[in-house]
Amino acid sequence: MLELKVGELISEADWVEASETAASVVGRMREKGLYEVFVKVGERFAMVTLRSVLSKRSLKAKLSEVMVRVPNLSPEDGLVEAAKVMSEYRIRSVPVVKDGKLLGCVSVKSIVELLSKGKLASIEARKFMTPEPITVRREDKVAKARNLMVSKRIDHLPVTDGMELEGILTSSDIVFKVLAQPEKGKGGGKMSAGITGKRSRLNIDVGGLMDEDPLTCGLRTPLKEVYETMKSRNSSYSLVTMMEELQGIITYRDFMKLIREEGGEEVPVYITGLPDTYEAGLVEEKFRRAVGNLAKSFPGLLEAKSTVKYLEGKRRYSVSAMILMKDGKRYHYSLEGYDLLDMYDELAAKVKRILGEKAR
Repeated sequence: MLELKVGELISEADWVEASETAASVVGRMREKGLYEVFVKVGERFAMVTLRSVLSKRSLKAKLSEVMVRVPNLSPEDGLVEAAKVMSEYRIRSVPVVKDGKLLGCVSVKSIVELLSKGKLASIEARKFMTPEPITVRREDKVAKARNLMVSKRIDHLPVTDGMELEGILTSSDIVFKVLAQPEKGKGGGKMSAGITGKRSRLNIDVGGLMDEDPLTCGLRTPLKEVYETMKSRNSSYSLVTMMEELQGIITYRDFMKLIREEGGEEVPVYITGLPDTYEAGLVEEKFRRAVGNLAKSFPGLLEAKSTVKYLEGKRRYSVSAMILMKDGKRYHYSLEGYDLLDMYDELAAKVKRILGEKAR
């Protein structure tokens, strides 16, 4: 299965122009029951997710303020790469792009569907669950739950009384049932958009919004059964319980651990000095991917480090990289430029070319 390319698992994907409003996109997500919508930004595609909507003050925000930059995969990328991206970015699908055109996406569901035909039946839930998940209480305010989801980058909050499970609150509950609902006394189906209205709407108890009948499984339930139940109930989670007490949670992100484990050990990658901008995560992921691809061609690659410096007088960046090989040899590379994403593409090509020359 690991030999498959994402191009073989492409499914249709919704996308919008960056000129659309956040409110209109959320309306589309609510209507179709979507977690994410892709946004065309030049030759690349960003993403609006329910969690990114939660992080903003208003649905009147520009789409550019709501969307998040994510790696774009090519049809030739492998499943391990897709699993890494979805796991590290905590997203449920990745855009597949060629020549600036969105071919579709590869989703976590499509990958898990493949896994379900294999060894899931022999693995118990307790082996791959996330233990001791973050929880809230019935009397906590939805505003607190929203802040936890944004800060911890999660979409599911079990509701407990001590260890006893009482329900669950999800990001879709908050966005679709609260933020995207028409304001009282307002005509025309206008969504709640202002910060004052949002705060008052979120000042309700979690108990009034949570699902009191959450999907659950046991510690020894086979992962295949967990997946099949999640699929049949169109759920993005399963709570692991023992005698009605919460033990852990399984989301689609946990299934990606199986792919990543099969993909083998990763080369340690370190990058420092990245600017605090929306591009930082994308640049870091690009460097990690480049090093991972290099390690396939050069098994002797032991470690990779990179440093970014902003040259204030020149208003450009200086990027340096050091590659450590298992035989103790070190290779150093550096370049200057204005666009970090383009620079790391150039850096990766330079490293590959020089390592190839050294290997001859």
